[in-house]
Amino acid sequence: MTNILPHIRRFFLLWPCLLLLTWLVRPVFAVELSVELVAEQGRQPLVGKLQRYYDASNERSFDEIVQLARDGKFSSIDRNDGLGYVPGTIWLRFSVERAPDVPSSWWLEVRRPALDEVDLFRHGADGWQRIEQGDNRPWAGREVRNRNSVFVLDLAPGVSEYFVRVHTTSSSAARLTLWQPSAFASYAALDMVLVSGFATAIVVIILINLLMAAYLRERLYLIYSLNLLVFAGMMFLVEGLLHFVMMPAEPLRVEAWVSVFHPLVMLTIAFLFREIVALWESVPRIDRVYLPSVLLICGLGLLAVPLGFSDSLKPWLWKLFLVEMAINLGLAAWLSIRGNRGARFYLLAFGVLLLGGVFSILGNLGWLPDPALGPVMPLIGSLLHMVLMQMTVNDRVLAAKRAYDLAREQALAAERRATEGLNREVAQRTQALETALASEHRVAEQQRLFVRLISHEFRTPLAVIDASARSISMLPTLSDEVASRCGNISQATRRLGEMLEKCVADSRLDTDLPLEREPVAVTDLVASLRGQLLLEGVEREVLFHCPAPETVVLGDPVLLQILFGNLLSNALKYSPEESVVSVDFLHESNVLRVIVSDRGCGVPATELAHVFDKFMRGSNSAPNTGLGLGLPLAKRIAELHEGSIEIESQPGVGTRVIVVLPIA
Repeated sequence: MTNILPHIRRFFLLWPCLLLLTWLVRPVFAVELSVELVAEQGRQPLVGKLQRYYDASNERSFDEIVQLARDGKFSSIDRNDGLGYVPGTIWLRFSVERAPDVPSSWWLEVRRPALDEVDLFRHGADGWQRIEQGDNRPWAGREVRNRNSVFVLDLAPGVSEYFVRVHTTSSSAARLTLWQPSAFASYAALDMVLVSGFATAIVVIILINLLMAAYLRERLYLIYSLNLLVFAGMMFLVEGLLHFVMMPAEPLRVEAWVSVFHPLVMLTIAFLFREIVALWESVPRIDRVYLPSVLLICGLGLLAVPLGFSDSLKPWLWKLFLVEMAINLGLAAWLSIRGNRGARFYLLAFGVLLLGGVFSILGNLGWLPDPALGPVMPLIGSLLHMVLMQMTVNDRVLAAKRAYDLAREQALAAERRATEGLNREVAQRTQALETALASEHRVAEQQRLFVRLISHEFRTPLAVIDASARSISMLPTLSDEVASRCGNISQATRRLGEMLEKCVADSRLDTDLPLEREPVAVTDLVASLRGQLLLEGVEREVLFHCPAPETVVLGDPVLLQILFGNLLSNALKYSPEESVVSVDFLHESNVLRVIVSDRGCGVPATELAHVFDKFMRGSNSAPNTGLGLGLPLAKRIAELHEGSIEIESQPGVGTRVIVVLPIA
């Protein structure tokens, strides 16, 4: 048993080498084989039945090509492959043998829509006939409307010979298949369903990632959406899907657009790789070289399109793309070993896609054969990639949700702690505020009591002083000088009494006590005030204008007396002795408008807005003429009676005070 193990190891080491040698060894001699059509088979691939000749000069005529075929210059190819990006023309030759019981109607499909010129030469009654197709020629005149070049063959019994000419600036890889029309129709419908489903899946994935980018505020999903958009645009252009749907009557001619998409694909893949593995954090030194290199290559690739060098630069871009993907996978493997979670994700989600892309690029370059699944390998890789990517996106969403829930719980806990602390602070502040308010109420109440006490205590001595002054002034032997002084004493006591009344009223209004309302005849009240002023010795003319009948308002008579008393007193005080003071009573709808007018000094315009402020006295008023409480008290009393007061004044012309009170 021990002696057998070395032989087993040698066998497992040698058989891959033998398979590689088998693939490398090509047939040396061209063997002409015919395709024997079978009626039961709707599809007949031409793999292993083709012969090829490469015309590097592009100068061979068809007659020369036929002669070269007769001379055995065509080489047999046993697989679906091409020569990659070559400037010359590729000629393919095959023969078809049809038995009498096999249908004569067959279609030849030359796959790859991006082939510029695809010509079929068939032998007819008048000699060789040439049918031109390819993406540089209009699609509208084709016998079969398909994104690939499809030729209708009417096979005669026996052996028929055909030549296919392929000239293109893209990859020269071409796949030839014979179809019965019914089988091709089923295949084309299934192909369109698969491609449409693939396009729909890409659109859905792009929308999902855009929504995730907006919801999670992560650049990764936006970059991945751009990568999918560029990748899908290039694939749909190369496969002829967009042009087939949107402009079927025009030539495809996608070379320039594909040349633009090459560097864009490289650029988006580079940005996606950097974002996933966080290359700027993992290995910043490599990132400082990686990104500028990719930007330089992509910039040169984009610049080559308008300069006309895109055709010669295209294969080099694909080779650089292979280098980029090899670097990405190598760095991802190295970083995953070092514990980079993003690198592991990149290998998982992008490994299948990148391997499928590498396989397709190697086939385009002519370095690998094109197997039976060659056309769908990128599609399969893309679908697997999107499935893995979506699973990863879902995992990222769940991780984000878990992180959000954790952060939310922490925020709620912090909010509860803050709320409890705030509640304690608010309770303490509220208690302190209530204590301060209670103290303020006590101080204010003590102040009001003090004012009331002072006013009560002052009334008696003021009355005594006033009575004494009046008695002295009535003595017959009193001199004029003493009589004048007694008059001054009486006037001063009255003025002091008015001040005390205003202070008491102001203190009462600050208590917010309810008004003692009762019906008040405003005209009679103002008339009594006028009589009182006349009794006090004010010899002035006060005119009343009362066109409406007596009007009654519901209010506090004492406060209303203070209101109109202040207005009459101000009008008499601040107007010349020879002028007239007028009081107008206007009954308008549900209000009574009382207007007190004088022709005094007026109020300056700059001070008019402040006349209702406490202790405000005009700059043109005489000294010792008041405390500045009259108008503020009047305004407060009017508002307590649900009314209003306005003042209009012009310096040197006079003043009008308008009081509006609701009628009972």
